Amino acid sequence: MNSADMGSVSSDFGINSWLPEDNVNKIGNASENSINQIQNQEDKLAENSSEELSQDEIDELAKQLEEFFTKYIVLENGSFVVKEDAIIADGYGDHIEYFRNAAKGLNLSMEDQQ
Repeated sequence: MNSADMGSVSSDFGINSWLPEDNVNKIGNASENSINQIQNQEDKLAENSSEELSQDEIDELAKQLEEFFTKYIVLENGSFVVKEDAIIADGYGDHIEYFRNAAKGLNLSMEDQQ
């Protein structure tokens, strides 16, 4: 995201740059608690791309992302790792491959930036 985008959130929340191209949309199915809510916010923003998030929406998004990146996909020793036990425990085992693809995309994105 460039500095011009910092005032508003792009309609993909940066997800397109994190995931391999054939799995970009699958991450929306991974977590009903967090990802689906993010997708709903994305859809709302897509309707009016100049619309900015309210502070409450930003806070909720931050909370969801923090949970996602501290519970399901975490940064360990410089790379993103999937916490399969947490995913299974929360009932998302059927979607574990989506989490793996997300982590793979994040790691590829980090490699590209180095």
